[in-house]
Amino acid sequence: MIGNSVLDAAFLFSPAIRDSLLATAVTPLLSDADQTLQHEYVKLIAWKFLMHGAARFYAGMKITTDDSVVYLAMASYLIEAAPFWAMYLDGGKVDFNNAAGMMFAPLLMIACLFLRKKSKFGKEP
Repeated sequence: MIGNSVLDAAFLFSPAIRDSLLATAVTPLLSDADQTLQHEYVKLIAWKFLMHGAARFYAGMKITTDDSVVYLAMASYLIEAAPFWAMYLDGGKVDFNNAAGMMFAPLLMIACLFLRKKSKFGKEP
């Protein structure tokens, strides 16, 4: 989770990563908008990823001692995946091939966190 938080921060601080990964999923939605608007919209999404990165970093540091952070991380992943699923289900407004990683990876992380919580938490060390 800490590694994922570093990647989330990289979306904001590295224009190359931001443009290559986020623009492929978001830019088709803004094809009628000018290039400046597209760029600014992608930067706004990158700020959202920074918030997710902070939540996931904290969860990664406290995952074995506090199960409430597991719920925080699960909510963060759900919030990340939900818009892409909504856009895909709403008439394919997002290209599935470009957004599949952003649709399925967060759900996989939620499942992993749920299984880890179920098996590790609530037991005395």
